Amino acid sequence: MEAVTGLHRKSLIRLMSGSLERRPRQRQRGRTYGPQVDDALRVISESFDHICAERLQPNLVWMATHLARHGEIEASPTLLDQLSRISLSTVRRTLNRLRHLDGDQHLRGLWESLCGLSKPNLTNEVSAGLFRFLRNNENDGIGRAVLFTGPTPDA
Repeated sequence: MEAVTGLHRKSLIRLMSGSLERRPRQRQRGRTYGPQVDDALRVISESFDHICAERLQPNLVWMATHLARHGEIEASPTLLDQLSRISLSTVRRTLNRLRHLDGDQHLRGLWESLCGLSKPNLTNEVSAGLFRFLRNNENDGIGRAVLFTGPTPDA
């Protein structure tokens, strides 16, 4: 084994008798991008109608300067530098976190526009979901979104 791996005999003994599980990090890394980048990503993503991170990431700096010209965001040189350096994985992670934090804000806005209510009553059986997708036929795969305002109907 020593000749094949090039490791010392004692190192091989330690590796073969030790645990193969990864050890957790001793010290976690801090956040590289702050809340200013989060806010910019949220506004830019909304302006692009929530396209995927792969299409969003190359256009971040361009759209940030465009939105800054129209007064939607404040694009400082630091922000533009961070948006030019941010990786695709970080954009994807941040957008998922922001969507998770926003929760059902988009449903709340839709509810207000459809019903003229300020807040939906989430204490009834509708709390499981404001919209349910019904299939016309199991084989055709075509469905329609239906807004239920009463108790959950029997399927």
